[in-house]
Amino acid sequence: MHFAFSQYFIYIVFVAVITAFSYINKLNKTDVFAYLMYSFMLLMAVLRIDTGADYATYIEMHERVGKSGFQDMLDFTEPLFFWLLKLIYVFTDDYWIMFAVVSFFIYTVLFLALKKLSTDIALSLILYVITSYYFISINQLRQSISLVIFLYSLTYIINAKPGKYFLLNLIGVGFHYSAAIVLFLYPLFRINFSRRNLIIIYLASIVLSIFIEKMFVSSLSALDLFYAQYFDMEEYMEKNYLALGKVVIPNLILIYSIIQFKNFSKAEYSIFLVFFASIIYYNIFFGKHIFIRPGMYFEIVTILYIPIFIKKFFSITMGLVVETFLIIYYFFAVTLYGILINGGQGVVPYKFIFSR
Repeated sequence: MHFAFSQYFIYIVFVAVITAFSYINKLNKTDVFAYLMYSFMLLMAVLRIDTGADYATYIEMHERVGKSGFQDMLDFTEPLFFWLLKLIYVFTDDYWIMFAVVSFFIYTVLFLALKKLSTDIALSLILYVITSYYFISINQLRQSISLVIFLYSLTYIINAKPGKYFLLNLIGVGFHYSAAIVLFLYPLFRINFSRRNLIIIYLASIVLSIFIEKMFVSSLSALDLFYAQYFDMEEYMEKNYLALGKVVIPNLILIYSIIQFKNFSKAEYSIFLVFFASIIYYNIFFGKHIFIRPGMYFEIVTILYIPIFIKKFFSITMGLVVETFLIIYYFFAVTLYGILINGGQGVVPYKFIFSR
């Protein structure tokens, strides 16, 4: 869907301000501009109304939960999201408050995760925006909650506390069932891959992608899954080959990382492994809608790995050039094309609460 330029203007200004703060933050050792970025992102989300393809669905869900008994907990949403809505409804039936509370939770957990894990919080925040995850969080509330919970849980992988990792992600599953995929990630962190192993797995993901995808589709479609109905929808099963454009640069980042492979710290290596898994996953399943949501748990770690990639492999000057290139790439290839021009997530046009 296409709109007049004035309806894109708020997002253009938003991205420009966030990007400017990201660069200015490099001159400030207190991360004050990173806090401003977090505040601006939260403010934009809280002040929205009727923005996002699923906005009306969440209003209906909020009202149904408020009027439902606990025996209806599993009828139309995940259990922990049901409890969250039920708790909010105790205090108010105003759906705008519900969206504000959920937004506060998403961006606060995100910011806390980045404070613990990112080597450049401001860069990670701008990447969260331009890789589309901010716009996803305005629309896909439940999964966005589970995504930031997963990011935070990586601190327990690094600190070798698997119990807390599993517990936190079980909470994530309680908000969106797709988070179950990260429960199977833990064994990956126990393996010390050599460069040779990484190259073999990477090449196999390209050469065997067609066969692996077909095998997964035939296996999964035979199961009675929560999303089983999607296998009968053509739009979810057809292949969008334009999605190749979104994976080219990330593949190049991975290839360069493997060629220049250095000794990672434990934290860097853990984040690298999830980024590596994201490339493997999307090399196999790119462009097939049915596999997009599970892949988000791998792909979102891009916002943590790129700051590591830039700091580890480039000088300050060259790193600034690479960072600028990647920001431009993600803005044009993902935000501008996928979100604004093609109407991804249904966030255009943006509407302020003041027009309520």
